[in-house]
Formats: sequence, C-alpha cells, structure tokens
Amino acid sequence: MATTIRFTEVLNSNGIAVTGISYQERAISTDNFKWAYAGAGVATGSRFLEFYDADMGVERVCTITTASYDALTATTQTVTSGTVTGTLEDAPVGNNTAFYFNYENISLLFLSTTSTTGNARVEYVFKDKIYNFTVNVPPSGLNTLATTSNSLRVMSIPFPLNFINYNRTSINYPQASGTSGCIVSRKFVKSAQTFPAGDTNTSYAAIPGIVTEIKLDTPNNLVLASTAALNTVLT
Repeated sequence: MATTIRFTEVLNSNGIAVTGISYQERAISTDNFKWAYAGAGVATGSRFLEFYDADMGVERVCTITTASYDALTATTQTVTSGTVTGTLEDAPVGNNTAFYFNYENISLLFLSTTSTTGNARVEYVFKDKIYNFTVNVPPSGLNTLATTSNSLRVMSIPFPLNFINYNRTSINYPQASGTSGCIVSRKFVKSAQTFPAGDTNTSYAAIPGIVTEIKLDTPNNLVLASTAALNTVLT
C-alpha cells in the first residue's frame, strides 16, 4: 500500500560539503522509492537515495541529509531497514549498517540455510527489473512488520519453502526450510493452488503430502512449491 516519503536532497554536492550548499525538500510515492544506503569512499556521513523520478521519467540517485536518512522508517509504513550481508549481484556498495528498502518490492525473501535467523536471500523487483542481494532480516522479522495492521498485510505468513528453482520448482534444489523459511509478497502473486497428496497428474507426485504451488508475476515468472497448506502460506 503506497504512502508518501519525504527527504531533503543535497543539491550539486556530489556527497561533499561545500560552501553555500543548497537543499530541496522532495516528496515521492513509496512506489517510486528503490532504496537508500550509507555511502563509502566519499565524505563522511554521505547518504544516498535511489528513486524513480516521475517528472523526468528516469531512475535517479541523489545525496540526502543524514536526518532524512535516519527518519526513513519513521516517515512511512512500507520502508524497513536491514544490513546488506553479502555481495550478491545488485546490493548497493556502502557502509550499510542500515540499508533501507520498500518491502512491498520484495517478490521473494527466503533463508539460504535451515536456521531461523541469519542471512536471507532477497529477490527484489523495481520497475520490472530484478535485483538480488542478501540482508540480515529473517523472514519472520519482516513478517512482523507486514502483519501489524490490515493495511500492511502485503506479505504471506512465513512458510517452509522446500523446492525452488528459477522458472520452475525442483526437488533437487532445496534453498530454504524451517517454519520461518520464506515470505512472498502478495503484490506479485499471479495464482496459487494446492494439489492433493500423491496426485499422479502433476510433477509433484513423488513428494509426500500435499503440495502448494505459487506462480509469481515477476519478470522471471518464478514458480514456488511448498508442502505447507495454501491457507497457511497466503492467509
């Protein structure tokens, strides 16, 4: 559910404090908010925010004030923070003791181990582009934010995801397990269905118990399968 986010942009600074520096306050929809992070390799205290500039029709990166950066979670209900814990493909490079992102843009977040804590792999979709990175926010922690009120119920209850492959499920490629192993954003759910145990008409016949299949409306058309019942995956 989109809301409005405000931040103060530092103009013509390139992250470096200069005499006569100027600022402008800007407000955007959270739908246009990509992420924000602390910078590295430039002036101490630099903070960057990436967003889609609807006026210009392009994605932009801007330097913002430290106060704006620190206030991101206080000014919107759809932005949360976590530390980027890996260097997978697309995570912004920076001093990411706090990395802010719009959790409605997460098509899939899952643990890469059987631990209920630790690093979580993220597939993030922004303006029809897929980004992959890891964060230290487990599915159960993010789900707490997503279910505190009806307006925020955009995520599923965390469920054990036992079979995952990009484009099609596979019993030979386990990526997440445990009772808090996975979260799927409702925003991207195309369809979901449960097959009876031992249904010989599907490719899941060899899997014990019922199988819930979820198709996501993402650029890679991700298909997931879980042995959890549909009403526990998408409440």
